[in-house]
Amino acid sequence: MLLQEVHHRVKNNLALISSMIQMQMRTLDDEQAVASLTETANRIISMAMVHESIYRSRHIATIDAHDHLTALVNEIIPNFSVGKTIEVDVDAYGCTLDLNSGILYSLIVNELITNSIKYAFEGRDAGENIHFNGM
Repeated sequence: MLLQEVHHRVKNNLALISSMIQMQMRTLDDEQAVASLTETANRIISMAMVHESIYRSRHIATIDAHDHLTALVNEIIPNFSVGKTIEVDVDAYGCTLDLNSGILYSLIVNELITNSIKYAFEGRDAGENIHFNGM
């Protein structure tokens, strides 16, 4: 119970930091600065979501990779895909992640999604599904 509470508090603190960054972004006119802060906020959200998944998990040591990565992708895409139709199919059924692996995979998926949207969809409004298959 204590470990779950620690994960919940860490998640809340990371969410607070992300919110503070997002507030700062609203005061900026420089598009590059806003883009950099958006990427930073998404990385923080990625780590916060791991702690939230552990907090909500029935097994404190692991999280369901499919559910977690699906939620993560659905959190990241709207931040970068304004005006674009992008679908992601996460196929990680039956996979679990511990805290360290969860953070690592979350950051990797964050970078993959962010870079895919920034570069693969540049000049396009829609695209084929990005498919993550297993772990």
